Amino acid sequence: MKTRELKAFLKKKGIFVDDCFDTDSLIQRAAATEEDWGSSSERSKADSVSKSADVSNAAKDRPPEANEIQKAWDRLCEAWPGESPRVLGPHDADKTVIMLHGFGDENAQFLSDTFQPLLNTQGLRLILPQAPKETLQGQQLQSWFLPMNGQWIIDDQVVQPVAAYLHAMVRREIALGVPAHRIIIGGFAQGAGCAVRAALSFPDAPLGGAIALSGFFGAPEVVSSLAAMPWGYLLSEIQTCHLEWTSGMEFCSTLHKLIHDSGIAPSNRRLPVLICHGKTDEVVPFDEGARMATLLGKKDSQMPVVFKEYDMKHGIASDEMMSILEFVDQRMSEVPAEPLAFDPANLAPDPEPQTPSTQTQLEEEAGVPTMDPQLTLQLLNDQEIADAATDPEGMAVIQDVIMDPSNLELHKQNPRVSKLVAKLEQILTKGGAGAA
Repeated sequence: MKTRELKAFLKKKGIFVDDCFDTDSLIQRAAATEEDWGSSSERSKADSVSKSADVSNAAKDRPPEANEIQKAWDRLCEAWPGESPRVLGPHDADKTVIMLHGFGDENAQFLSDTFQPLLNTQGLRLILPQAPKETLQGQQLQSWFLPMNGQWIIDDQVVQPVAAYLHAMVRREIALGVPAHRIIIGGFAQGAGCAVRAALSFPDAPLGGAIALSGFFGAPEVVSSLAAMPWGYLLSEIQTCHLEWTSGMEFCSTLHKLIHDSGIAPSNRRLPVLICHGKTDEVVPFDEGARMATLLGKKDSQMPVVFKEYDMKHGIASDEMMSILEFVDQRMSEVPAEPLAFDPANLAPDPEPQTPSTQTQLEEEAGVPTMDPQLTLQLLNDQEIADAATDPEGMAVIQDVIMDPSNLELHKQNPRVSKLVAKLEQILTKGGAGAA
């Protein structure tokens, strides 16, 4: 019986299961209430109503944004082709580790058994997402993505569905009261590359870190440029959202999110990454782990990447687990200097009021677009600009100018974009923004 079917069955029996997210927790709930079935059905229903009311009251106590995130997560769980994630640890956790299993690890049992020592960390919740089952090698096996032409090829496009699922999971954890800097995403083997890419591309706030165990990163191209996004899609999204914007800053924040919605997000350019690999790994070659460390180290010199090697085959050694525990403990104990960027649970205290000059300086340091929203819309609606955006170099220039109009000066000496620069300067001059 699948998780959803078991959940529906227990609900019909009057058992409260809304706080159960995997098969194990459902079975435990059923065992705990089995003796009450039949003889105390009315009492069970009353308890269910009471607990449902408690959950309802708890939902009322949460900020509106947190409730909306929970609703979005519930909808996504219904659509996700895999089983519900296994959730181990306390309900009132203030730390979360999300670990993606390897290929064919049924019910993430290997990770569940191996990561038991992690649950000794006070207030830590371990979430083990479940990959969809695919027909491979003549049998139904759990896999985060499918091979192409007989090869396991992974890139940002392949990982996109998994990354979107994990991003929703992270947002829900934050809405439940876990700060983003205390959330780590990791994975083993096939799940390692998916986990690292998902963590790097999380746009809302800096995460605590990423862990890759005996894994491979795949294609080296990590798309972090606006050039990867179709111009028409970007324009339609901006025009659609503009009807709901209430301020220029909201416009800038939305544009910033659209620009950096894939690849390495600005908020996670300094993401700490732990990479572990066995020297004699017979499934995923050791060179793949070393290559991942090299690639991530080159992507951004500010990204702290730690690569550790072990005398073992494909698996997780005891000394490797000690390194993981040390990494998790270190990351969970650090407190960010910046206020929480994404805080639907209202965990951070209200910031000190900023003067206009200080606010502008903070926005520039945070990489928020400084161009006037109306001027940005005018720019995006111009056909010549749209044509220039089909060229990656042209798109890079447009992105720089949207982020800060004064950046136009940096491109005036480049003959390949001279026409685009002239057009941008014309629009900025008419709009009163200026390029200097």
